[in-house]
Amino acid sequence: MSTDNTARLERHKHVAGHEHEFEPVRGLPEALPAGEHVLWQGSPRWQSLAVQAFHVRKLVWYFAALVVLRLVLMESASATAMAISALWLVLLGGAAIGALSLVAWLSARGTVYTLTNRRIVMRVGIVLTLAFNIPLQRLAGAGRGQHPPPPGAQPPWRVCADPPPGNHPWAPVGP
Repeated sequence: MSTDNTARLERHKHVAGHEHEFEPVRGLPEALPAGEHVLWQGSPRWQSLAVQAFHVRKLVWYFAALVVLRLVLMESASATAMAISALWLVLLGGAAIGALSLVAWLSARGTVYTLTNRRIVMRVGIVLTLAFNIPLQRLAGAGRGQHPPPPGAQPPWRVCADPPPGNHPWAPVGP
């Protein structure tokens, strides 16, 4: 194999692999500087994201109400027609809930929160990964959310800092 081909393969050998294998420390885009160390690190659970961020439970109730309403409005129809009509709504609701659950799973898989003694680093993203570095000096305050989530649901802080520029979802920012 020529050196040109070897160099080309070396540059592209990680394309099919894990996308975060270049991280020197999990969740951090670069090695920590001297004197900085990780205090806490975690990722959200996909189940908590599905319920709290993507409102899957509310969607279940919404489609259940639609099925009941459909059956009430079709009271004079045959049982077969009612079953087919309800089945379509159940399938549609299942597809919507499944799609949102998949997005929650992908979001949880690509999210890592890291708290160091100098900053908070949030690596988020499904297709395009972003890392937000927030120095602790920029925080107006930190604390738990309004209702304590189950362990692993969200980071143990609510950031009260300016949101990042652009149109990014910024769930950890409190009022």
